[in-house]
Amino acid sequence: MTLVLIDDKGDVWPGGLARLRQNFGSPYATNELSDYLVRNLGFVAINVYGKSCEIRTRPSIVSESTFDALVDWLAERHFERIVTSSFDQDWKIELHAASDIALQRLIQLVSLNQIARPGDFVSKAIDFVSLPQTSPLRSLLNYWPELARNVHRDGLRSILQQVVKGRFVLVNNNENRLVIEDMGDGFLSYDAAWMSRANGIPVEEQPDRPYGRWVASAYRQTLRQGIPSLSDVDAIITRPKEGRSRRRYKRLILPCTAGQGGSWLLAGSIIDDTIDLRVEALQKSV
Repeated sequence: MTLVLIDDKGDVWPGGLARLRQNFGSPYATNELSDYLVRNLGFVAINVYGKSCEIRTRPSIVSESTFDALVDWLAERHFERIVTSSFDQDWKIELHAASDIALQRLIQLVSLNQIARPGDFVSKAIDFVSLPQTSPLRSLLNYWPELARNVHRDGLRSILQQVVKGRFVLVNNNENRLVIEDMGDGFLSYDAAWMSRANGIPVEEQPDRPYGRWVASAYRQTLRQGIPSLSDVDAIITRPKEGRSRRRYKRLILPCTAGQGGSWLLAGSIIDDTIDLRVEALQKSV
């Protein structure tokens, strides 16, 4: 068995427990110390057993940098089975047959237990009546039932490229795993390298992962309700090597049922720099 630790700054310590024990001046044995670090300091502990591993986390306190390091570590390896042990008031143990399934479960646990960068992502539901007849989102809303039933995905992509100028995402929902099936080229927040590999990855795995988790939660809410949703969005997005930037847009999410109980959705948006939900939030707080 090999022990790997990821600390609260996202640094990976492969087999580094002896050095950590020295740094902390800890008399604890290996398992006791690693449990202490997970439960109290937000570390992630990974026990590797050949083609299997156990991942121990405390979702309520694990940091963004620590979780991102875990995602990167998992992406570089293949395991036939993964056990996740998450601590709340006690340990909860789950067995997963594939790395991507385990990752999705960990993402859910972290999303449920943490508010990612509170204040960076703000949305406000708006009434469909407020959409002008000339709005691209109005056209999408009106024609969506017919498009969803009768248009092949390639044809749908062509239509969406024109209607919302490439600002669309088609998402497949497979047992609550939201996977990007197709994505237009009209988004400003993604570079060409990421766009080239976006199809087939979970919605949460965006360059700004907290933003990805926040978007996925909105998608899941719409799928649960089973009806279209329309929102103003005011988001501060962090891009690797470029820092933070503000994105304001109207977003329409359209759910659709598929055969054998499956479902998928379309999210389309248009840029709207007149949206300012931060001013509204500030006025409410005065």
